[in-house]
Amino acid sequence: MKRYLFLMLVVLFYFAACSPSKNLDSDFNKCLKIVSDYDNTCHGTTDDTTLARFYFAIEYLGRITNIEANIISYDVPYYDKRSDCKSDLRKWRKWYDENMDYLTQERSDSLKHEIAKDNIWWSDSTILQYVFEIE
Repeated sequence: MKRYLFLMLVVLFYFAACSPSKNLDSDFNKCLKIVSDYDNTCHGTTDDTTLARFYFAIEYLGRITNIEANIISYDVPYYDKRSDCKSDLRKWRKWYDENMDYLTQERSDSLKHEIAKDNIWWSDSTILQYVFEIE
C-alpha cells in the first residue's frame, strides 16, 4: 500500500512540476493584450508609456517565439492593417499552445530582464512595472 501511495505522489508531483506556470501564461497573455490594445487604440500619436509597453510586448513575444511582429516601424510603430495584427496574434497564440509545455517561468523572467536591459531608453524597473506590475 505504501508503494502505491508513494508512486501516486511521485506521479502527481511530476505532472505538477511539468505544467506551465500561471505566471508564464499571464506574462504571455499580458503581452498579447498589450499588442491588441495598442493596435485598437493607437492611430498616430501615443504617450511614451503606451509606446514602451508595446515595444516591450512585441520584443518579448518575438524573442520567446522567434516570430517577429509584422509592424511598420517609424517614430510611432503601427500595423498597416488590423488583419496584420490579428495574424501576428494568431501566430503567437498558436506557437504558445504548441510549445507551452517546454517553457519555464525562469525563462520568461530571464527574458523580461534581458529585454529591459537591452533597451537604454527605459529603466529596467520602470518598464517591468508598466508591463508586468512587478518591482
